Amino acid sequence: MHKKSIPFIAIIVIAIVIVMNDAFSPHFFGLAEGMEIGRFRCVPSLITRKTFDDNVYLTKYDREETSFTTILPSLSIAKTGKIIDLTLSYQGDFRLYNEKYSDENRYNQTGSWNIGLKPTSKLGIDIKGRDTYSYAKRDERRELFKSNNNLAEYNDLSSAFDITQKIGKKWRAKLTYLHDEKNYRQSKNDPDLEDSKNQGGNADLEYNLYRNAFFTLGYRYASIEFNKETPDYGEQEVSGGFSWEKKSSLKLSGRWGQAWREIESTVNESRTKEYRTLAASLDIYCIKDTVIMASYSEVPGYISPYRTENDPFISHQLSVNIKRDLLHQKIIIDYSGSQRVDDHDLTGTKDKSWSETVHIAWRILKPALLSLTGSRTKSRYQYEPDTGDENRDEDREDKTWSCGANLEWRILKPVVLTIRGKYTNISYHTLYLSNVEDQNDHALREDTRYEGSCQLASTLYKNISFEMAYQYLKNNSEDKETHESLDDNEYTDHRYSLGLGITF
Repeated sequence: MHKKSIPFIAIIVIAIVIVMNDAFSPHFFGLAEGMEIGRFRCVPSLITRKTFDDNVYLTKYDREETSFTTILPSLSIAKTGKIIDLTLSYQGDFRLYNEKYSDENRYNQTGSWNIGLKPTSKLGIDIKGRDTYSYAKRDERRELFKSNNNLAEYNDLSSAFDITQKIGKKWRAKLTYLHDEKNYRQSKNDPDLEDSKNQGGNADLEYNLYRNAFFTLGYRYASIEFNKETPDYGEQEVSGGFSWEKKSSLKLSGRWGQAWREIESTVNESRTKEYRTLAASLDIYCIKDTVIMASYSEVPGYISPYRTENDPFISHQLSVNIKRDLLHQKIIIDYSGSQRVDDHDLTGTKDKSWSETVHIAWRILKPALLSLTGSRTKSRYQYEPDTGDENRDEDREDKTWSCGANLEWRILKPVVLTIRGKYTNISYHTLYLSNVEDQNDHALREDTRYEGSCQLASTLYKNISFEMAYQYLKNNSEDKETHESLDDNEYTDHRYSLGLGITF
């Protein structure tokens, strides 16, 4: 064998070893060795994933065993100085499928930048941005609801520019410009996806009334332009607000505004509407071992999760969060709840949703942490089924509840065992049907989902980590009367993974 071929063979062997392994939990590899290149700190890393799946299509009968490889490269470059702070990062997510599953691989790449400038002690400039390119394989299975998120290819570019200037001892001015641009490569299956440009800006003037009390005046502008049928949307707002904090024990803030919305309905016609905006929050830290946070807001919206057509609305949302520490932080209880009502302009309908979550973290032993989570949600909205009948609307109500547990146990210093389990139940009901003879309550469907996993991860040597894992999925669907077949929603799936993570 020629000596020059030895390095090439060594590279091939190393590449094969990396590709044949799997990093099932990328967050576990949090090692950051990095290297210094001049005045820059560079941290490259590589995580690979090899997954064996006995039901890759997630179906009841058409089960197919195969494997796929996931490669997750990342690179971070940072520089910190008196005048300029610079951070550049790149993250890739490449999934290479077996030919038995698909001849289309999945690619997702994101580049981001963050530049902070401080020319003087009173002037600050921030420039942020992100560019994401995604090419994803489509899911062949039909879902209950039509979704715009199952894309084949898209590019999302967003950027933000902030300038903050202190004026004297009492005043501070802030200017912000935002830009977001989405470009899709559509297929015949997604005629409603449109390229769009979203831009806006804020101008705020803040005055320090007394110590930690501030008064603010502001102006906001936002617009969305679509390249096809969806009407363009524009909005302006003037607002005023205040904030006050008392020795880190109490924090109160509020803001009220008046907004003007304009929507282009046709080429020569537009609709305008005036409405108010409101945002208020109260944070309480003075109760022993307890933190209470509450907020209420009335803000505009344009994209509804239940409709394929964009419809402007005002969202009224009330939320509460309570965090309680027990036994010197050995037990932490966290409760959060929210109520939301979306009042739509064009249809005159209201979408209502309610949710609450309870999370308990218990440090059983020094190396063992047990977490318990329970949640409930309920949504009521109008939905237009994909039946070809434009006059048929459904008054829908969906309910979801779930419970789960997570045990993380550091067996040895470099070895961590993690066991997870979760149960989810989802029920769908129709409360009213228009343009049909039978308008009674219909129970459409009920889904139950079981998820479980077991992971064993170990740090092999400083910046090298290894992990092996098993994941179990089971989904059952009960067809009440409206769906003829639910074979694609009933399945059992087993996945086995091996992984390797390296931080250079």
